Amino acid sequence: MDNLKKTIGQRIKLLRSARGLSQEQLAEEIGRGISSISKLERGIMMPGIDTLVLLAGSLNCSLDDLVQPLDASAKRGKNRNERMSLDQEAWAVLANLDNAELEVVISTAKAIATLQKTRQ
Repeated sequence: MDNLKKTIGQRIKLLRSARGLSQEQLAEEIGRGISSISKLERGIMMPGIDTLVLLAGSLNCSLDDLVQPLDASAKRGKNRNERMSLDQEAWAVLANLDNAELEVVISTAKAIATLQKTRQ
């Protein structure tokens, strides 16, 4: 159970940082205290399912992304650690874009996804 608390904490911190959020901002978004976020990230406290759902929504990830061990099986052909690192990098880049630039990125990503589907 302690390993799971630590895994969840590491992922919360990683995803929060990738979104460019402070602990205070995340706490406000999910209606929890800053000390709760700190305890979660340090693996001291196990979040309830309601808190996990709120975190997943706020951090734009799945519940699976929050609870799977770091050495879990591959996702979309990539090692989960690699995927988390790529997700973090993408969030960091996207956080610095204005709305117009973000719309261009989204349109481009949708076009790539559509192209991939036609190739399959």
